[in-house]
Amino acid sequence: MANDDDVRVQVLSTSLVHAHNKTTPPSERIPLTPCDLRLLLVGTIQKGLLFRKPTAAAAAAFVDNLKSSFSAALASFYPFAGRLSADEHPEDGTATVYIDCNDAGAPFVHASAAGVSVADILDPVYIPPVLWSFFPLNWLRNHHGFDHPLAAVQVTELSDGIFVGWTISHAVADGATIWKFVKSWSALCRRGGHDSSSTAAFSRDWFIDEKHRPIKMPITKFKEFEEDEGKIVFPSLKERVLHFSRRKLDDLKARANTEVADIGFGGKISSLQSLISHLWRAVIRNGGGGVKKNVSEEEEEAAFVIQVQWVEPLEASFAPP
Repeated sequence: MANDDDVRVQVLSTSLVHAHNKTTPPSERIPLTPCDLRLLLVGTIQKGLLFRKPTAAAAAAFVDNLKSSFSAALASFYPFAGRLSADEHPEDGTATVYIDCNDAGAPFVHASAAGVSVADILDPVYIPPVLWSFFPLNWLRNHHGFDHPLAAVQVTELSDGIFVGWTISHAVADGATIWKFVKSWSALCRRGGHDSSSTAAFSRDWFIDEKHRPIKMPITKFKEFEEDEGKIVFPSLKERVLHFSRRKLDDLKARANTEVADIGFGGKISSLQSLISHLWRAVIRNGGGGVKKNVSEEEEEAAFVIQVQWVEPLEASFAPP
């Protein structure tokens, strides 16, 4: 691959995809919960899948199939095709934020990065910066969903592969719902057709008693969302993805429980606790988190933020023909 500055991702087409045979009333609105409202301040969820590229003819058919099945999947996951909206209540100085299930559409982008190979993505120790150009709606916060789509897909053809990336508002769905959507989309793409057997529960009615719905927020805070045009700016740091196999997790757990048993600890250490402890010790050992290798008698505090994600295995895949 050429230098990152020389790599260009060419957008071949962009279209707005609507839910196939949408039967949901256009007036349906889903009020956000306090947890959803907190997420308006942070970034969206971005994930992707990388495949080896089939023949040119098969690749074209694959992209078309992805697009039509995306529309079919949106029929069940219809809030993804909506937008955020709000009602202002001047009488008490508050506002209520909703997911407006108006089927405004979700962008589907077809792009090309002929100068990038699968090896360029998988072989480097650190994530290559070009990877971020394979995602749509980059650097947006969730509250930008008032003026931007809540979900979008980008299919990027590499020299020998295809990357399917998606961006979905975290205020609309959590990780489990998003992977359920991907599984539904995958099954529809694999077998064809427009009928999705998967359904998702987007209603927040169970979360709060009816007498406390909808949740109201200070209108001053809502105005801050409207005025915030800025996108997320991340510091210039190298990023790396670490993968731990089931066997390695079992080994870490066994070792951790052996160590605590030797000191008389009566409890059991979980796989998650073992993994986090392993990562923390590695950071301290290598002087990360602001901790110096040669620690003086002065006490120092270190903070280490770890994002741990468990992804349910996909029963089906988008595997190109």
